Amino acid sequence: MKLKLTIMMIGAMILFAAINVNAQSQADENVKILRTPDKGVVKLLYAIGSEESLNVTFRTKNGEVSSDKITGDYPKGFLKRYDVNELFHNDFWIEVESPSMTVVYHIVPSKDRKTFSSTLERTIYNHQLAQK
Repeated sequence: MKLKLTIMMIGAMILFAAINVNAQSQADENVKILRTPDKGVVKLLYAIGSEESLNVTFRTKNGEVSSDKITGDYPKGFLKRYDVNELFHNDFWIEVESPSMTVVYHIVPSKDRKTFSSTLERTIYNHQLAQK
């Protein structure tokens, strides 16, 4: 009887963990760094409705290079282009920070500097604590 109860508890914990991981991965999939036909230009797709300001920060190995604060009401999200020709000689990072989460993409330009690959490096969720 104890073995059966233990197995059921472990199964319930695994199921809960799988649901929790799936819910979190869907949110960061709505933030993407996309290619454009223009050399050295990237697009930021933020497909999450937002009423609060967002910070977009560009970093290299030497530190922060520039930043952009996006304010306004975007019920369906937004798409914004950035000229990164100055950064395109080496790899760099784009950090998108909202009140609910921070997403960091690692951008690696190709050898011919016409295209790039973007990799989601880190997602940090800023959950509010429940208050009485």
